[in-house]
Amino acid sequence: MAFVFLLTYVGFLYLRPQEYMPALQGVPVMPVLFLASLGLWLFQRDKRLDAPQTGLVPAIVLAMVLSMVAAGWLGGIPPMLDDFLPVALLYFLVASSTNSLARHRQFMAVLALCSVFLAIHGIDQSQKGIGWSGAELSQGTRITYLGIFNDPNDLALAFVIALPMLLYLMRSAGGFFGRLFWLAGTGTLLFGIFLTNSRGGMLSAAVQFLVFSVGRWGVVKSVIPVAVGIAGLAMLPSRLDNLDSDEASAEGRVEAWYSGIWMLIRHPIFGVGKGLFQEHHPLAAHNAYVLAFAELGLFGYFFWISFVALSVFMVWTASRAACPAGAAEPEWSAHRAIARVYFIAMLGYLTGSFFLSRTYNPLLFMMCALCVAIFQAMRHRWPDFPRVSFGKRVVPLAALELGSIVFIFLTVRVLL
Repeated sequence: MAFVFLLTYVGFLYLRPQEYMPALQGVPVMPVLFLASLGLWLFQRDKRLDAPQTGLVPAIVLAMVLSMVAAGWLGGIPPMLDDFLPVALLYFLVASSTNSLARHRQFMAVLALCSVFLAIHGIDQSQKGIGWSGAELSQGTRITYLGIFNDPNDLALAFVIALPMLLYLMRSAGGFFGRLFWLAGTGTLLFGIFLTNSRGGMLSAAVQFLVFSVGRWGVVKSVIPVAVGIAGLAMLPSRLDNLDSDEASAEGRVEAWYSGIWMLIRHPIFGVGKGLFQEHHPLAAHNAYVLAFAELGLFGYFFWISFVALSVFMVWTASRAACPAGAAEPEWSAHRAIARVYFIAMLGYLTGSFFLSRTYNPLLFMMCALCVAIFQAMRHRWPDFPRVSFGKRVVPLAALELGSIVFIFLTVRVLL
């Protein structure tokens, strides 16, 4: 029952009918659904909380608090916790409740259908200038939605996450009409990405296509489809033809990254404080990684990037692992296929978030939770499948932390 409430909560998180349907306005639908899911989850027996992310999420929260203490903004701690704790708890709910293949497919179906709904809304919005939700076009041409999707770039990221899920659902659907249904959804979503006119979204989809092609056909055989895909992307009328460091919005992003690096230099341990980036620079960071190390310092950034990197590593490992001795190949392959879907979805999100300040976004924590959930399901089903230990990877994770900062620094040096 907790899982049903959780799926309903995710549906409301995406579709947000409570914000434009008169019958639901003023009704605390989302808090009730969330608390009901959380309350029922507490009585769930098999929570599978032995993944390293179980400790990393509280560590991220601690880092946020310490960053604000170091900044002297104690009054900001309660609203920060009120805003972020539901995101942190969402991770635990998804990671623990999505504990079977059937539930993973159901979760993917909900995300896919909600994303297609948002794309259809965007298509209608692009024709009328305003969607049935009341959301208006951004900059006169770019589609948007409500809530966490009121920015076209955020909307594009949601579509990017759902793309590999739609393709998986299409391949696993039974019958011609089932495959046709999910194929139509995939086409709708691709058109939705185009209508967002998000360069980050298009680049993220291109990265996903590249990874999918190499994984399916190999490096050599992928040359032609990747070349065709790049050529088609270049021919589309979009903001991609202005993607250079001299174009106004791109230049503003690079300047924000530069300021974020200086924030880290001046406040290396705990950063400038959660939510205080724009107290030190007029624009948003436009980079999830820059925002993390600028606001949380080396202390908090280590936990954040470890949380993300271990989640990606889990599904990458699971998608490539050989079938264990004694395991049924079809069952093992079914788990591997879902792990690969999440791996490609995560790569798309992390590519797009290089240009967006989405460090604390619920979609990121939800996707990391799904990565952990499929990995834990495989370990639960086949105990000999090796676990991922945080302690054994502290040094590589610290190297990743410093390496990512150096990479961003060099990128800024080149672009400036």
